[in-house]
Amino acid sequence: MSYSQFTLATVKKTFNLTTCEEIGLFAPVSKIKCSDYLADMLQYNDAISTRQQY
Repeated sequence: MSYSQFTLATVKKTFNLTTCEEIGLFAPVSKIKCSDYLADMLQYNDAISTRQQY
């Protein structure tokens, strides 16, 4: 079977697997403000990645 033919359902059935999907896995983690340096680098890299190439 090729990779493109695999689905989660077929793998679960073939290997007798179960999935456990928990809601709120990261809910107890509090948000924090990123550093100014990180914000600047993300903005800089976004500007580079969205620049049109000629």
